[in-house]
Amino acid sequence: MRKSHLFASCAKDKDLIMINVGVHLRDTKGFRQLDKICEHIRGLIGSSWELSRIYTGDEFCVNRLPSLTELNKVCELAEDRNLELTFLIPYLTDWGQEACSRLLDALYEKNPSTEVVVNDWGTLVYVQNKYPSFKLALGRLLNKGFKDPRLQNVDDVFLLSEELAELLNTGTFDSVELQNSAKVFGFSRMERDLFPYEEHDQKAVSEIKLSYYFPFGYITTGRVCLLSSLEAPKNRKFTIHDRC
Repeated sequence: MRKSHLFASCAKDKDLIMINVGVHLRDTKGFRQLDKICEHIRGLIGSSWELSRIYTGDEFCVNRLPSLTELNKVCELAEDRNLELTFLIPYLTDWGQEACSRLLDALYEKNPSTEVVVNDWGTLVYVQNKYPSFKLALGRLLNKGFKDPRLQNVDDVFLLSEELAELLNTGTFDSVELQNSAKVFGFSRMERDLFPYEEHDQKAVSEIKLSYYFPFGYITTGRVCLLSSLEAPKNRKFTIHDRC
């Protein structure tokens, strides 16, 4: 299991919090091991949860998106298990938009009410115009916050000033203005990481549903891929190019 997505929802028993879990499946091996993944989640968080959603796609790189064959298989799996489907879209260049469109076209034809997660504002406009019946979720790459893992003595920093405490404890999605804009744009959900220095019990609850990536988050990302440049000549290292 690469990652799972957790968000709390209402349960029949008012004293019980039932967690809805979405699992990110990247390839056909993951499709075949879904039951084993669910067993792993039970060992991690106990039994007060239900699998409600399957994720496919990738929010970081267009080269990591599934093939059409893989997309069709995960659609069939979601339908067979009666699970919701979410498609993750990375931030897209013009070339990336063309590559991603082939998958979105197929998905729109197969299931026009699929939820898609957008991670840049240009992609939002593109999806709204070309695929109007897709459900929209706001991707975690748009939720900016302090994540530098080199910070060791966080308690000391909190004592220095209210401004620094707010910096460590606030993300973009905590903004009331952003939440209001998200409702205007038609987002039904926002996706977040658990920021390493955030005090989660003090956060105001947004009217929009929230999902938390767990147990792993990301620190930073960008269009210059370290791995793709390892064998490149010196004048091509850490430059923007399409080779993967």
